[in-house]
Amino acid sequence: VGFASEAAGVDRAIIEEAVYREYGQLYPAFEDIVTTGGEATDKLKLDEPVKEALISIAHENVKVPKVTITGHLILTSSRPDGVNVIRRALRSAQPRVD
Repeated sequence: VGFASEAAGVDRAIIEEAVYREYGQLYPAFEDIVTTGGEATDKLKLDEPVKEALISIAHENVKVPKVTITGHLILTSSRPDGVNVIRRALRSAQPRVD
């Protein structure tokens, strides 16, 4: 937070108050900034230079762990249109990429 306040020329207390009001802790705020590509700074209601400084510092210092999970899934349906039922179920479970 100190680096962001220096970079943006804003009092550190203003940034801390916004982060603690929204997140309660610092690290979850920085994690959210990294995982959302900076969109999380909109929740903080801070000026643009402060947001940019927080995004830059978060990307430099926070590494979000990633995990790959694999497994086997066996789906069956006794309905006459079972293939379509399973297909719709799988499609609805896929994450949407916008």
